[in-house]
Amino acid sequence: PDIGENPSLVVKAYVVRNETLECCQDTTSENDRFYIEGNLDPKAELRIFEGENEDLLLGTITIPVFPGAMIYIRDIAIDGGPAEYTDIDVIFEGQVASKNCVSDTSRSGSIKVDILSEGRETEVTVKLTSETTIERGEDEVNLPCEEIVEGRKVEVDGKLQIGDTVEAELIEIL
Repeated sequence: PDIGENPSLVVKAYVVRNETLECCQDTTSENDRFYIEGNLDPKAELRIFEGENEDLLLGTITIPVFPGAMIYIRDIAIDGGPAEYTDIDVIFEGQVASKNCVSDTSRSGSIKVDILSEGRETEVTVKLTSETTIERGEDEVNLPCEEIVEGRKVEVDGKLQIGDTVEAELIEIL
């Protein structure tokens, strides 16, 4: 919908647990930027309103949230229907539970990472591609998947995919 040249958007974040909405964390936005802080695990439903009037709902978006993760949403499109989002970046730390590497020298494969934060544990599947950078320390960059050891802590920086899956851009072995 056309909301004018200088809209004032209000975004409310609801926590979705067991398919039930739990009330919310408010944040107000001017000029298309907003920030939400708090425990929104396991899913956050963002409701976007025009101004303070809650009758003017522009759209809703539901996003999985991993415990202790930082999530960055680049773009939200509202075009006469449900809101859509693209390029959701996520950064989190966790412990490698298992790995499945394509070969000893490849960066491709997948790992399962357990995240524990505020008493909640979530297992996240992390896809590794030939474009994934795997590093340990400042001097060791572009390591193969085999260098990731089960039980080791890692920091994952990647793109959120469907389900509890992240396509890794960077894996830092801690």
